[in-house]
Amino acid sequence: MTERGLLPAQKTAWWKEAVVYQIYPASFADSNGDGIGDLEGVRRHLDHIQSLGATMLWLCPHLESPNVDMGYDISDYERIQPGYGDMNDMQKLIDDLHSRGMKIMFDLVVNHTSDKHAFFEESRSSRTNAKADWYIWRDAKINAAGQKSEPNNWASIWGGSAWTWDETRQQFYLHLFSPQQPDLNWDCPEVRQEILDIVTRWQRRGVDGWRLDAINFISKPQNSQDASLDLPDAPVTDPSSHYQPAFCRFNHGPNVHRYLKELYQQCLLPDVMTVGEAAQTTPRQTAEYCSWERPDRELQMVFGTDHVDLYGGFEIGPPKPLRHGDFISTVNKWATTLLEHGSWASVFVSNHDQPRPVNNILRGSAPEHRVRAAKLLALFECCLTGTLFVYQGEEIGMINVPEDWPIEDYPDLVTQKFYSEELERRKKVSGSADPDMSDVMLGINRKARDNARVPMPWDDTPLAGFTTGRPWMRVNEDNRVCNVAAQVNDKDSVLSFWKECIALRKSHPALNYGTFELVPARGSEDVCSFVKRHGKDRLHFVANFGQTRASVTIPALDLGHFELVKANVASSAPLSDGDVFVLEPFEARLLIP
Repeated sequence: MTERGLLPAQKTAWWKEAVVYQIYPASFADSNGDGIGDLEGVRRHLDHIQSLGATMLWLCPHLESPNVDMGYDISDYERIQPGYGDMNDMQKLIDDLHSRGMKIMFDLVVNHTSDKHAFFEESRSSRTNAKADWYIWRDAKINAAGQKSEPNNWASIWGGSAWTWDETRQQFYLHLFSPQQPDLNWDCPEVRQEILDIVTRWQRRGVDGWRLDAINFISKPQNSQDASLDLPDAPVTDPSSHYQPAFCRFNHGPNVHRYLKELYQQCLLPDVMTVGEAAQTTPRQTAEYCSWERPDRELQMVFGTDHVDLYGGFEIGPPKPLRHGDFISTVNKWATTLLEHGSWASVFVSNHDQPRPVNNILRGSAPEHRVRAAKLLALFECCLTGTLFVYQGEEIGMINVPEDWPIEDYPDLVTQKFYSEELERRKKVSGSADPDMSDVMLGINRKARDNARVPMPWDDTPLAGFTTGRPWMRVNEDNRVCNVAAQVNDKDSVLSFWKECIALRKSHPALNYGTFELVPARGSEDVCSFVKRHGKDRLHFVANFGQTRASVTIPALDLGHFELVKANVASSAPLSDGDVFVLEPFEARLLIP
């Protein structure tokens, strides 16, 4: 504990108090009518972002790319994607943000590049060129019949082999994602130096922080001395497939901490915000990356996805019931473990890779409660310790696309791959050229990343105020009832509620910095109840995540001594009925003694 009785991780820092607004550039705002969002469109809407209470903007990939994976396949780290603008537009945006007292964060995508990047094109040209070792290349295995096969049995994260054969070089190259995203070889010192240089150049232009994409995957088990230890096979966990999930081989690889320490010490430093995307990472593993007590820490925080992973993947058919108790216990595990181990948290329920969170907690039903559910999530997030991240459209309570959208309206490569592979499988099993895919589409509608990537609805017009041209992706027709223009002057709107919650968060240190104590509520596992403490500041959050009224008792609290600070339901009902606390569906309350 510190002299003030606080934990080391509770030491104040600007990036801990930041409210980060995440933008998906292609879908935010189009300024020139070509149907694609751009940097000038972002700049024209900075008033909206700032009025929300955001202090930092996170701009998803916007550097030059073939857009196989919407910018997460970069072909030039020094040029802006032409559809978004140019370097002058970027500098204007950075300068405008700084003039407002705001900051900007970029995605740092350096586990892999595009196969169109000049680095890869040179690397694949021969085995002796200057960049020959900048990517991970291996010879083919040759069986008794003389047939070539992959160097190991690793599956790509998105299915199929993690290896692709290159005719020019006559070797396989590794790609944990798509074949168009070859993995960089971080064991090569020149690669690491190039990444340091890229980061340094952008920070000189004014970038204040980084979201490090797939950063826990950068180190692979390579061994030039012992072939048995060089990229060894993954254990067989799926006997029906030749290719096996290999997370145990490359997740938190052998040199990941050494390489990130090097990056942190040489160019990131304590005053630069860094948050690592690190799927399949535990709270204890997170502490290894970002313990505040360690002078050799590597990141400021990590995006832990355990809580959103509970909503499932592309499960076929109707949604499975969600046990809100599991969600609450997961939040509790992360909130308590990180502070205890000197680490800081990232607070989010939505981003460009997730479906809309309102749909997640409604589970495809109770649409009449969408506004209340959106407000519950706003208050819930604003009460959690950590740096707050708000994804575009979350502040107005956007929902998933309609269930009747055909597969053609889902442009994401992951969605399309899942659909096409399942279609081919069903054709073979059924013998039909046109098998029923309706249950597959239900799963896609529920989970697809496309749900978060539709054009931002600025108004209720057919093109949602996003563009005057043909939008690159279909507009969600829900904009007729859910849009910024309809909410900006409505004091009861989701947008107004978000603004109030963020302001409340900034006025109570316990919400941003406080310890988290889960206080059990007896009578319903759908009810989440916790106390936040920081010095003399103490608040109690209680909410019903369920679709029916809940009556619970909270023995640890004397509710008669609490006053209501904020609620998402306008009601004159008392805080409690004797010893019983009654909550309407999706009702949330914040109380203070």
